[in-house]
Amino acid sequence: MAPPQDAERVQLPETWNPESISFPLRRDLPSIPGAPKGAAWVWGAEDNVGRLNLLTPTRVLAASKAIKSGEVIPVNLPLDVPGQPAFNREPFVHHLKTLIPGLCYDDNYYMNTQSGTQWDGFRHFAHLPSGTFYNNTKGQDIEGPASNLKCSIHHWAERGIAGRGVLLDFCSYAHAKGLKFDPYDTCSIFYQDLLECGRAQGIDIRPKAQGGDIEIGDILFIRSGWVEAYHSKNPAERAHLGLRGHKEIKFGGLAQEESIIDWLHDCYFAAVAGDSPTFEAWPTKAEYHLHEYILSLWGMPLGEMLNLETLARRCRETNQWTFFFTSAPANCPLLEPHEMRIEGRTFIVSGGASGLGQACVEHIVEKGGHVAVLDISQDAGAVLVDKLGSQTRFFLCDVTSTETVTEAVNGAAQWSASTKMPLGGVVAAAGVGGPATILDKHGAPFDLNLVDWVLNVNLRGTIDLVRQSVAQLAKVEPVEPDGERGIVIMVASSAAFDGQKGQVSYAASKGAITAMTLPMTRDLARFGIRVATIAPSLFESAMTSRMSGKVRTSLESAMEFPKRAGQPDEFAAVAVHLIENIMLNGTVIRLDGGMRMPSKM
Repeated sequence: MAPPQDAERVQLPETWNPESISFPLRRDLPSIPGAPKGAAWVWGAEDNVGRLNLLTPTRVLAASKAIKSGEVIPVNLPLDVPGQPAFNREPFVHHLKTLIPGLCYDDNYYMNTQSGTQWDGFRHFAHLPSGTFYNNTKGQDIEGPASNLKCSIHHWAERGIAGRGVLLDFCSYAHAKGLKFDPYDTCSIFYQDLLECGRAQGIDIRPKAQGGDIEIGDILFIRSGWVEAYHSKNPAERAHLGLRGHKEIKFGGLAQEESIIDWLHDCYFAAVAGDSPTFEAWPTKAEYHLHEYILSLWGMPLGEMLNLETLARRCRETNQWTFFFTSAPANCPLLEPHEMRIEGRTFIVSGGASGLGQACVEHIVEKGGHVAVLDISQDAGAVLVDKLGSQTRFFLCDVTSTETVTEAVNGAAQWSASTKMPLGGVVAAAGVGGPATILDKHGAPFDLNLVDWVLNVNLRGTIDLVRQSVAQLAKVEPVEPDGERGIVIMVASSAAFDGQKGQVSYAASKGAITAMTLPMTRDLARFGIRVATIAPSLFESAMTSRMSGKVRTSLESAMEFPKRAGQPDEFAAVAVHLIENIMLNGTVIRLDGGMRMPSKM
């Protein structure tokens, strides 16, 4: 990608440094492959905080110089204001819970976080033409079975918001100039209005790089007068305005114009906020909304319905329009109640370099988890880790060797601790087959070495891996609200229920896994660890690839529907669902297309 002509001023995305004192103008933004035009997703693919990256310790320390008197001024409205929120949002509800009459009480709140003073998070408003939220976040990242924590507002809470605030009191400026501006109508505040408002306050609202007073990382506040207008109305009027239908909703705010967009971008504000419910004039008079630029394209936190009345009065009295501002956004990382999250956790998968185990590894990684890949094949493990990247790590492991299992599990636990991605479970997918009838065609008994091999891998190996993994899993901090620590997923087979001729050893090993699922569940319940087993029938794997065409065709004919071998991805999808659904515990899931095998094919 060739740099723009003004290359000295422009930083390419991979070189952006939040400590820089120079950033590109909007017109000079480099294009980002796969991103909408004008996107400034420049802080890395894993970024969740956008322009808050500009609030470096150096800038926060410099911002503290704006503290002159030490006076603290809150800017949040009471939780029940407005009494009737717009956009059909639920009003705040407060219930008092009596624990001990006269001695002890709790408060229960029910609220829509968009009903009053708020931060609009990056998952609130998409870039409408592309259906994309900040940093390529999609709707499926926010809701549904693949939902995750990408760009969740709790990432802001983990760092907080602190920096120099700059207030533009447009309401007072408009009153002084006799300008007509109704906060409950679609009145626009243009860039020229803000320029003149700033001059009246003694502020040059241009970026410092252009000779103005705005510093990189400043937090912008605009008082339009909505809070003042709200309190000037009686309860009936407030309710009527709050209940307006979507097509009738109107609010004053910033104009949808190129000058405003350029200014908001080029000042490199860390965040912007206002006192109105929409910040921008509503409904939009353009083919776009400022929300799309601010939130989706730039990753700039957007505050609405802040109570700027006292702050504006004190700024006028002291003629100081800059101040130190702090905010603690909601620290709410939960996806859905009672859901075990894969993102941010580490899982141990044996037999992870091929077949069903490999499919589980790939699905867990796709969901944002880390995977310790345990396998007997060093080469296959290296290929898989090279393919999937830093979310995986290979550990050589022969499940028949307690020594290598110990080394692998301990290594996985240490890796988990170093990445701060706590263990979330173990998938015991290593397995072998060994067909042999108990008496051969000559009447001779089968070799017990074969029995030992199958039982050692499938049964003893599973137990050894599980016992060592859950010892580590039990040390993990439980996840509320249920206190879950993780899950054990074991692999049985249809042979556990209706094994065929020649499957004595195999059926014994898989039947034992099926039988021990419930007692293991009961053993681990007090630790908040669930146990579930998947019993597949014919699935594509290294084991089934060695079958003769005749045997494979016979097995497929025994399937009720569909009449084909299962795909590893279909197995892995069940494993992922087991991880995420906390009510699946102590169960054996037959994943067999309705197959009930006859005694022989």
